[in-house]
Amino acid sequence: MDLVKTTSTMVTQPPPIHFKGDALHGQSTTFADPKLGVIFFAAVFLPGKIKKATDGQKEMIVVHEFIHSAGLNDKDWHDSAGIMFSPMKEDGGGLIEYIPDKGVKPMPPIRVGAQTMCKMKMLWAGAKDCKDS
Repeated sequence: MDLVKTTSTMVTQPPPIHFKGDALHGQSTTFADPKLGVIFFAAVFLPGKIKKATDGQKEMIVVHEFIHSAGLNDKDWHDSAGIMFSPMKEDGGGLIEYIPDKGVKPMPPIRVGAQTMCKMKMLWAGAKDCKDS
């Protein structure tokens, strides 16, 4: 499938060519109306060929991609800590940053980094910048 197909109820698009679905990461793509400044559709591709992922690891991938699809969708934007760090490494049954702060435990439970929290407040709560948060 080379083109995005649209119908009155659905938009379908193939996963990006480089996305193979066999690693602990996903891919999100958003479609926005620049005049309205809103996202009207988001496609989230999740790995379906992972052989040994725990439910906790899968949960982390889903939450990470949903945050991208809900507005933190700059192609290469990731935080230096928490759920939006990328790429993470496996640790026990969860995922953790490659160089975690001292005493940090693997996720889940989900941790939200300071940069992610700031951007979420700007997008969804009307904060003008991180100083407003």
